[in-house]
Amino acid sequence: MRLLYHYIDTGDMDGCGSLLDADVRLWSPGAPVGHGRSEVIGLQRDMAGPFARHETRRIFAAGDVIAVAGRLVRRTGERSGAESGTADTGRETDAVEFADFFTVSEEGMLLTQHRYYFVSPG
Repeated sequence: MRLLYHYIDTGDMDGCGSLLDADVRLWSPGAPVGHGRSEVIGLQRDMAGPFARHETRRIFAAGDVIAVAGRLVRRTGERSGAESGTADTGRETDAVEFADFFTVSEEGMLLTQHRYYFVSPG
């Protein structure tokens, strides 16, 4: 799972796609349901934005289900490049807690993802 977030954070969308089942589906608040590799890759890129970093806090797995709790940090500045594998440069501007729930196909590819964000009640 950390590899998925690394690919997204460094802008390596080909790497991201290599982990996804051809019939992958993504549900996320405020976004249309993504179906298929190319739609989901686009949604992943849009959800994170160009200067984002996923900080994973916990990863749980049972059977074909994986749950990830973490924090999505958006930054201002410049991305130093997917090929270098380095994080964004710049300042933290926004952070939100998230939980992702994945199912894995029989072939070991990511088949579904449901994303939830923490928001204060009221």
